[in-house]
Amino acid sequence: MEQYFVNVFGLKLDAAWWATPSPSRSAAIAGLRSKLKGLSERDDFLRAESYTSLRPDIDLIFFLVSTSVEGLLRCRSEVDKALGRYGAVKYGFVSVYAANKSEDRKKNGSSDFFVAYPVKKYSEWYLLDEKERKEIMAEHISMATDSKNNDSIKSYTTRSFGIGDSDFLVAYELPDIHDWVKLTEELRGAKAHKWVAREDPVLVGYKGGFDVLSS
Repeated sequence: MEQYFVNVFGLKLDAAWWATPSPSRSAAIAGLRSKLKGLSERDDFLRAESYTSLRPDIDLIFFLVSTSVEGLLRCRSEVDKALGRYGAVKYGFVSVYAANKSEDRKKNGSSDFFVAYPVKKYSEWYLLDEKERKEIMAEHISMATDSKNNDSIKSYTTRSFGIGDSDFLVAYELPDIHDWVKLTEELRGAKAHKWVAREDPVLVGYKGGFDVLSS
């Protein structure tokens, strides 16, 4: 299993961005996306993705997964060089992730949407017997995998204990928002949700729409 470092963050563009001529904005977005694509193809990266945000309070979302801290810093440096003078990070999360690289690279695909949010559980959850916790989570996983609304959803459960404000950071790549909403509603009925203290803010990104930011 490979050990990865994860960053998910949302950036809000300010008035200076919208006052910049369209060709300059197009070049900045295209250049940044090209840089991220190049980094995502490196052996030390699992993900270096960018999305336009469906939340009105941020404009761009970044999903970075690397085997090294330096890799994440390199990515964030590219974002800062391209867009730092035009905006600031509003939401940011750090976590770690363990995965089989060869298997997890198969998750690369054409999913149009991205969803990520932190999860914090009540302390009572961790006082439960380990066997009971496993049984409760098994029900949750079974409900998700057996649902007719779970079509090609790729999930990442990453850990933030001691390095973030939450216990976990969960991220999903998905082809359809409507099915995702139905699935999430179904999972509200899982026993595991009883111990969830917080799971916000929810960042929702779209792989298209970059022309809107530069037009």
